[in-house]
Amino acid sequence: MRSVLAVLARIPRMHVLERDDRLVHAVVASRVLRIPLDLEIIVDPDRGRVDLRAYRAFAVLERSRSRALATGLLQLIEDEIRWAG
Repeated sequence: MRSVLAVLARIPRMHVLERDDRLVHAVVASRVLRIPLDLEIIVDPDRGRVDLRAYRAFAVLERSRSRALATGLLQLIEDEIRWAG
């Protein structure tokens, strides 16, 4: 979980709303219009798995950007875990 929080702390306009041992709920605002993207990150260390759910109110218009952000975020988390371990 420390690796996930370390990655989130480096992202501009990212705010962690809730967290526990396995779940982080955060919101990141888009750069220009400040449209919020809700993120739910679930860490399952027993299975070596990190799941990410992303939701944006304007998902129809922003689907490719949301997917790119989610993919990039998961890669950053994976890299952080690799370097920490």
